[in-house]
Amino acid sequence: MRFKQRVSFLSLFIASALLAISTPHIASASLVGYWPLDDDLLDYSSYGNDGSLINIDNNDSGSTTGGPEFDTDVPAAIGGGKSARFDGIDDGIDLGNNGGASGAYNFTTNDWTISGWIKKASGSDWVIFANGANSGGGIRTNLWRESSSAGNAQLTVDDDGAVGGKVEAVGGTIDADVWHHVAGVRKGNDIFLYVDGALADSDTLPAGYDLSGITQENAYIGTNWAYVVPGLQHFTAGYVDDVAVFDAALTKEQIGLLASGDATPFNVPEPCSSLLLGLAAMALVLSRNSLKF
Repeated sequence: MRFKQRVSFLSLFIASALLAISTPHIASASLVGYWPLDDDLLDYSSYGNDGSLINIDNNDSGSTTGGPEFDTDVPAAIGGGKSARFDGIDDGIDLGNNGGASGAYNFTTNDWTISGWIKKASGSDWVIFANGANSGGGIRTNLWRESSSAGNAQLTVDDDGAVGGKVEAVGGTIDADVWHHVAGVRKGNDIFLYVDGALADSDTLPAGYDLSGITQENAYIGTNWAYVVPGLQHFTAGYVDDVAVFDAALTKEQIGLLASGDATPFNVPEPCSSLLLGLAAMALVLSRNSLKF
């Protein structure tokens, strides 16, 4: 009887541990901005920071001037919907000023993740997400590439010289006319740049690095704001899709799921608990040993 009870208990323990490990836990509670760009500029997170088109000409006519348009050219990993197409001249999406004291993009010293898809034209600057001021000062966070001749990605943060000034992670390969998934992460005092699910570069921030941009400029998709000579700059020529901002540091595995299309910003599973994995493994060993008696 004791043998059966022991095996039954171990079986229940194993099943519970494996269930806890395998059950996907939704990370949407950490989602503070999500713009799928499927024929609208709505923010599908609970924050509702809807965008507005700059120089709108939403007629799907194929025009290369006049404003960002919605296009059926999307990443194969997403496989449906639309993306936003930018002309590289004067197009952008204005997400408003949410960097104030209670703003969704006032990251302070906390962890965060920015992710999205880019398909750039040859020789183009590009911006997936930019928050705050740029070029010579101002608190900012940019996931972009400012050098049109460079074939890589760039994550830029700047505390306006309060502690460390501008810090960047630059790397990966962004080919022209090819969709790439790009993500930038802050975790503690480190920043990480991922391209197509792989770690491309990282850097370390000084202690106390604070992005509390109480007076910073608006957030944008497809362009960013110049600080020294106020105005928009670095206009994207190409396509941007599925932009998301989290107030948590996603893991490499979670970002890989976004890059492969196996998860969306709405259903990124939490990382498996190493403790539960260990307990499950221990339970399996104990169960096997029990059967020997």
